[in-house]
Amino acid sequence: MRGTSFPRVPPCQLRPTLPRVQDGRRLLLAIGVITSPGLPFRRTFLRAALMRFEEPQIVQRFVVGCIMKNTSQIQQEILRHGDIVVTGKADETGAACVEKSFGWWALAVHAFPAASFLAKTDDDSLNLYGNLADILRARSLVASGRMLYVGWPQYASFLPEYNVPCGWSGGPNGALSRGGCNVCKNHHFCYVRGVSTGEPINASTRGPFVFATGALQVLSRPLAARTFTGPHAAEFVRRASLSRRERFPDERNHLPWAKPWWEPWECQFEDLTVGYAIFEASQALNLSVDFVALSDMVGDAGPTVRELATQATSRARAR
Repeated sequence: MRGTSFPRVPPCQLRPTLPRVQDGRRLLLAIGVITSPGLPFRRTFLRAALMRFEEPQIVQRFVVGCIMKNTSQIQQEILRHGDIVVTGKADETGAACVEKSFGWWALAVHAFPAASFLAKTDDDSLNLYGNLADILRARSLVASGRMLYVGWPQYASFLPEYNVPCGWSGGPNGALSRGGCNVCKNHHFCYVRGVSTGEPINASTRGPFVFATGALQVLSRPLAARTFTGPHAAEFVRRASLSRRERFPDERNHLPWAKPWWEPWECQFEDLTVGYAIFEASQALNLSVDFVALSDMVGDAGPTVRELATQATSRARAR
């Protein structure tokens, strides 16, 4: 949309973390926890959990975005704990978590130059770092230069023209057939007066590709570096962010009934969008990427969590 003028954004009251801030220790894993500035109780819980399940070669950082007001509490938290990373994009918007995720991946490559793995999780997820460390070490995955993607695998395809996913499925075949990737079905931009047209989509479809669900995404440092520090990722982020701003010129004030037919660069598809970026980088750079599936070691909160933890520990030690 040429000639579009966007509302002037107030200056950020938090200083973004700079890439030159480095932790040069030889770590197994540096993990970024995507969090909202207004949820300090979640960070308090996860700090306590880290102390309880401490793993010396794993560091945890909380990732927030730029906020324009009421920053005194988060600034005090930054000074007190020293474990909060600030990205340069606006926080508390419909695209904040995906903006923070891509910001974390690019920053972490520079901030932890000697870490074998980099990872992302959310502040409503609890990862047992001792178990995770056993898994990463037991499978001998730390070999230098390997392109590794670790997590609970799902599959999807992507419509680059709209910057939205389609065909989310448990397998690659379903990622093409489900969700209307090739026909106007189950996409908001396909509906006329509440009825799907069912017509073919005149747009390119990329995929299917595998991605790790948002609760835990682990990349070997070489894969993270090749994916998120090159020109391809920077251009993808620029285009996706611009396409959203064209549809939401002022995210702070747009009304629910004024939303467009679809929402590009959306938080709920953060994990899938990361997987798409990895897929495109692997295609463009001819990378051989191995996916390590933790399918039976990741689960939603409930009565099976204790059982999952027990299984993860016993299987890791058996390898």
